Amino acid sequence: MEGIENQKSKTSKKHLVDLCLTKPPPPPIVPWSDAKESRLQELKAVDVPMEETALRVAAKQMARSLANSTHHLDDESRHSLLQSLASCEASNPTAGR
Repeated sequence: MEGIENQKSKTSKKHLVDLCLTKPPPPPIVPWSDAKESRLQELKAVDVPMEETALRVAAKQMARSLANSTHHLDDESRHSLLQSLASCEASNPTAGR
């Protein structure tokens, strides 16, 4: 059995080497410039409004999904969700309006 596993291993390695040798080389690596670094630092310093982030988009999608599937929740989960929503509304009644 060991001979079969060894043969498979050699075949796989040979196949991988052949694949590497037949493919074109990767594109050259472009060095990170000082201009790119300074632009990155500028962007990191800017406060991005939540509405313009992917996190906000994901939260909205999750809220829509939850709204469409609340009828599938058990009583405990539904109660927990309602408590969370009530707590959110109480702490910030104008949020999202």
